[in-house]
Amino acid sequence: TFKMATTREKKKKLFVFVLLAAILVITVIKWRTSTVETDDNGVLYNLHGVVTGKTQDVHFKSYVKSPESEDYNNIFGVGEADLDQGIQLFDPGALKHLGGDAGDDSLLEEGDETLFIWPLPQKILIPPGGGLLAIDSDFSVKYSSPSRILSQGIARYEKLIRQRVSPLDTLECRKPGVKHLKIYLESDGEDLHFETNYEYSLVISEDNTLSIHAISPFGALYGLESFLQLVQENGCVRFSELHIEDLPKYRHRGLMLDTGHRFVPKDFLFNILDAMSYLKMNVFHWHFADWCIYSIESKIYPELTHQLSNQFYTQNDVREIVQFARARGIRVIPELDIPSHLGSLKILSKRGLKFCDDQLMQIYNDPQVYLVNLVRFVLVNKCEVLYHLQGDSLLILKKLLSEIASLFPDSHVHIGGEDVKEHGSCTPDSMTSLAKELIKHVLSLGKRPIGWEEIPFITNIDIESLMTQAKSNQSVLDLAAKGIQSFASPRSSFRLDDPLVSVEDAWTDSFVGKGSKSYLNKRIMGGEGLLWTSSWAPKECASHHVKDPLASWMHDQTMDETFVKSASGLLWPKGIAVAGSLWNYNSTIPKKELQKRIRHHLVNLLSRGTLACPIRCQCDHLKRCDKMYSLL
Repeated sequence: TFKMATTREKKKKLFVFVLLAAILVITVIKWRTSTVETDDNGVLYNLHGVVTGKTQDVHFKSYVKSPESEDYNNIFGVGEADLDQGIQLFDPGALKHLGGDAGDDSLLEEGDETLFIWPLPQKILIPPGGGLLAIDSDFSVKYSSPSRILSQGIARYEKLIRQRVSPLDTLECRKPGVKHLKIYLESDGEDLHFETNYEYSLVISEDNTLSIHAISPFGALYGLESFLQLVQENGCVRFSELHIEDLPKYRHRGLMLDTGHRFVPKDFLFNILDAMSYLKMNVFHWHFADWCIYSIESKIYPELTHQLSNQFYTQNDVREIVQFARARGIRVIPELDIPSHLGSLKILSKRGLKFCDDQLMQIYNDPQVYLVNLVRFVLVNKCEVLYHLQGDSLLILKKLLSEIASLFPDSHVHIGGEDVKEHGSCTPDSMTSLAKELIKHVLSLGKRPIGWEEIPFITNIDIESLMTQAKSNQSVLDLAAKGIQSFASPRSSFRLDDPLVSVEDAWTDSFVGKGSKSYLNKRIMGGEGLLWTSSWAPKECASHHVKDPLASWMHDQTMDETFVKSASGLLWPKGIAVAGSLWNYNSTIPKKELQKRIRHHLVNLLSRGTLACPIRCQCDHLKRCDKMYSLL
């Protein structure tokens, strides 16, 4: 009897164990099916293209708003009712639903355009069913806006799209092919400034209609860029139904290029601007003067470029560059880095410009000499007497800033201030007075001044109208704590000419406030990647930071081709990561997945003619793909 009871007890326990195991298995199967299955229920991708949950009861067409819809002005958000039906946006734990290592090659296949849109869109919705969508060989973009910016941009993108279109009978896409994409703008305004709105939505509807809704022509261009990235090389669009809603996290997404140490050929500059537009970067910060070169023609002081042969930009060149950038939604902000990076102005010593010492490391704000200036100018031009009641250095700098401000229509002018320090005849008082006078002058020109972090830190100036460029992660927060708007250019991650900075370093939001400091983020406007050319400068004028430039032999004009290869190899792909960080950074992306995405977009840039480091290569100042430039 005891043995029978024991046997029954064991069977009972076994039954319970089996039952629990079965329940667990069924639960796991249902969970995996609900999060991964795509054929019947459809899936919703989060901002880095990974499955986050099913859209079981949500109909895709409910999101698509025509211009006639009363909800058209609310196209940039998913309603609360939609969220209540099970949509899970931006699930940080989504990667684990796929099983295995999210960075494995099996996670993302080369050529899967949707998973590789860059910068990462804020929202992507993939509805049930679908498939590949063909593009007709007569494809065109329809619009009714009078915007010339839009029409010129459409012409560029139509050409790029048609280059990928194949005859319909060779495509494995849904047919007939799509003939049109329609653009709807809320505003035709072409004003390009700090407040410009770049929002857009891109919709591929179930009836094979394509549309872009945008606030401005510039947002529409960004929508076209995202659509182009969805068009595969075989001419098929990866999804036949899709909804993207996108806008940048930061207003200031820039690249600083230094042409004051080494002249940058104009064609290369255009190539950089094109690449910036593909990456949705909107600020070209032009550091045009430094120790070696004042690289923009001056009508006021023509001697600044007399000795430069053709290694400077004429004022007509500048207007052409500004217009080229504007057509791509890129603001151009000039920088005259006063007072420490202007050795190129030494020739103006003959006109009275003063330096702090014989090494010409910093311009001196010579004191006002009322009597001398009165005698000098009252007989020449009585109307300018009051204007000239100041030192010669300040007078010259103001004239240069006025000339530069007239060439660049942007509302901001960068007055530098980097590496300013007390030495020689330059005292804290003279440096502070110089900074105050320059800020006042820029404001009088109807512009807003930008300066490096030394201006508020070293000179103790706290002016709300000054926007500041920070050189470290901590500086960004310190400036924000002082109530100053700033943007980040940390050397540890955004210094693109530093070979020690990697692509992974450039993918970051380390400059933003976390936890108790998150309130400071409202004063952080974005950031800039930096490409200094001091490493390509001749030894005699590199800077006091670079005693022996490692690539100075590339400085001569005869080495332009080699210099361009060297500089472009450092610029991209690291700049791709910077652009992504400033548009929509996501900390949950594993390293291997990030590398694959950057590599995919590098291929995209190279296919469109961008000069960059070749795929799967390492590039620095002196070599690419392990070959020295002198041997290439």
